[in-house]
Amino acid sequence: MSFRGGATAVTGRHRVREARAYGRATQMRRRIGFVVGASVVIGLVSPMGPAAATEATPDAIDALSVVPGLADAANSDSPAELIDSALGVSVEGASGASTTIERLGAESVDATYSEHGQTVVEGTSVDTDTVVQQLPDGARVLEVIGSAEAPQSFSYALDIPAGTTLLQQEDGSILIGTATTAGNTVSFDVDGVIGAPWATDAAGVPVPASYEVGADNVLTMLVEHTEDVAYPVVADPTVTGGGFRVVYNVFTPWAVTVYLNKARTSDAEDLGAGLCIAIAFVPVVGPVVAALCGLHNIVIRATSRYGYCQYWVANTITRSFQVLLYRGGFCT
Repeated sequence: MSFRGGATAVTGRHRVREARAYGRATQMRRRIGFVVGASVVIGLVSPMGPAAATEATPDAIDALSVVPGLADAANSDSPAELIDSALGVSVEGASGASTTIERLGAESVDATYSEHGQTVVEGTSVDTDTVVQQLPDGARVLEVIGSAEAPQSFSYALDIPAGTTLLQQEDGSILIGTATTAGNTVSFDVDGVIGAPWATDAAGVPVPASYEVGADNVLTMLVEHTEDVAYPVVADPTVTGGGFRVVYNVFTPWAVTVYLNKARTSDAEDLGAGLCIAIAFVPVVGPVVAALCGLHNIVIRATSRYGYCQYWVANTITRSFQVLLYRGGFCT
C-alpha cells in the first residue's frame, strides 16, 4: 500500500487520531490472548540482515493506536524468531517445540521498517500493509487495511509441532495440541493457541472477522470490511504458548477439569483472574466457566514456589468453580 501521500494518507491519519479517544473505551476481543498473557516467553532473531529501518514511524504502526496498548505491546527482547520472508514468525509452545505462522500470497516481502519488536512490510496486498509483532508471550501478524479495495481474506501457512492437531473453538480461537481418549474421557494437552479473530476500524468499532482452517493447515482470516467502516481497519492472528490440559467426559461436557503446568501456575499467581480466559477454549462450556473462574482464581496464591500446580474444577450446571492444587503428572 501504504498510507503515503495524497488524500488517503491524510484521511487515514486523521481518522486514527480521532479513533484514539474512542479506542480507550473499546476493549479488544478475546483472547485466548490471555493465554497470550499466560504463555511461554519466546524470542526474536531478525533474518532480514540490515533491512532498512526508517527513522519515521510508518503509518501502519500509527494505525495500531486505535486499540489501546496494541502498538506498545511489542518487545524487541522477545525470543520469537522472525522467518526469512519477514512475514512470519516462529513461536515456542509449552512443549518446547515451535509453531510457525507465515503470511501467504504477499505482493511484497521486503521489510521497510524494523524497530522495537515490530517489522513492517508495506504493500503486501492492495491497500494493505502487514506488521509482524514480537511479544513477550508470542507474536502477532497484523493486517492494516487501508480501503474498501483491499482484500477481505488473508491466508497464513501454519507449521505446527509433529503429533499436534488444531482444535477450533466456539469463539473462533484455535488450540494447538494433542488429544487422548480413555473410555469416555477426553484429555487435550494445549501446546499453543491462536487467538480468537478480531478486527477494529479507525473509530474503534469492531469489524466482523472469522477464521477458516483449510487443507495443509492453511489458516484464512476473513475480515468483512466495507465502505461503511472508518479506514484503516486493523486485524490479526495472534499465536501464543499453551501449558494447560483440558479434561472432560463426552457425556458430561459441562463438568471440566483444567490442569495448569508450573509455568502457567506462576502466571496465574502473577496475573490472577486474567488466566481464566484460557478456560474459555473448553468445548461447549468455555464462556460460562471463564466467568466463574474470574470470581475464584484469586483465592490460591504463591503455590508454585512450593512445587505445586493449580487445577480448576468447573461445573456450569451447578455454577461451581474450584481452584485446587496438585503435584506430579502434568505439573512439570
